[in-house]
This record gives sequence, C-alpha cells and structure tokens, in this order.
Amino acid sequence: MNTREENGLIYIYLEGRIDSENAHGLEREIMDLMDANLDRQLAFDASGLDYISSAGLRVLLKVRKRMDHPPVIREVSLELYDIFETTGFTDILEVRKKLRSISLEGCPVVGRGGNGIVYRKDAETIVKLYNPGTALDKIEYEKKYARAAFQAGLPTAISFNTVKVGDQYGIMFEMLDARTVGQIIKVILPQFRPLADRLPLMLDGLGL
Repeated sequence: MNTREENGLIYIYLEGRIDSENAHGLEREIMDLMDANLDRQLAFDASGLDYISSAGLRVLLKVRKRMDHPPVIREVSLELYDIFETTGFTDILEVRKKLRSISLEGCPVVGRGGNGIVYRKDAETIVKLYNPGTALDKIEYEKKYARAAFQAGLPTAISFNTVKVGDQYGIMFEMLDARTVGQIIKVILPQFRPLADRLPLMLDGLGL
C-alpha cells in the first residue's frame, strides 16, 4: 500500500483490483495506519484503481465509521464512479471523478495573480492554472464562488470544469462577454464616489 502526504492529509493510493482476495489485507494496513496517526486525516487516490468489489467497499465503510467526516476519494474513473453511486457510497463518502488532463503548451498568458497564471485556451475559453501545491479543496471553493457570482447576475466568467495540467490543478472558464469581478468594481466605483463625497452632508442634515 502506497501513501503520500499532501496538504496535511495522508493519501492512500488504491491500486489494481480490490476484491475478496486482498480486501482483508488492505483493511489491516489501513487500520494500522489510522492507529499510528490518530491525529491525522486520511484520504484516498483512486487514479490507479481498476476495480472494487463489495468486499473492498466494506473496507471503505469501516474507514468511514472511524472518521468524523466523509473521507475524500479522488481521481475515480467513470466506471468506478458508477459503482460508488449505484451502491449509495457517494452519499457517505466524498467521491470525486477523475479530472480531465489538458495541455497549455503554446497557450498565451493573459494574466497573473498571487495564486496562479491565466492562459487563453481558445477564443472563448481561459484556464486559471494554480500554483504547485495548491489544495484541490481551495480550488473547488473558488470555482463555487465564481459560479455564485455569475448566478447573482455579475457578468463574470463561467467556471465549468476542474482540470489537471501535469501535477497542477486548474479551472476552465467560458468567457463569452465576461468581465472579472475586479474589472466590474473598477467600472462602477466612479459612480459611488460622488455619493461618498455627499454622505457627510446628508448625515449632518439628518442630525446623525
């Protein structure tokens, strides 16, 4: 059983087939790892997993019962995701589908920020590539924030896919006629400045 520490989590790499022949041995290894790291959180990487039987699912269920929150299982193939979903395990575990891998070779840089670089993939699509080591949870949170801004009516980019570029993560955005939140603020800020200048007089007239 291979493990790796990432962003404070111990990732267990599930590989090959997990069935009645090897599930018991895997369970023993995982439980030993949990006993030796009582103050640490575990997660799973299924990028190398080809198949999991009911015996393997029972191992994951035992792990869930020992944790105070659903463990993450990332990089799950579509075929395996169907197994997790059909058996109801997507309700008790945080199962994440395998991310699409893309290349940004030759794509022009259109922006830089504190946590990543923005590339133009094509005429309507940009990709924000996050700095190495950025946690996927943080990226997913930013994607939800961008969607919320769009749903609120702000003409900002539409986030629609989390991707991998080598060992780094990124978010794809459909630009259309979009502007960033920062650009919107720059446009509307002058409209508020006259009001801000008049605000003290207005408050004084109200006796406040």
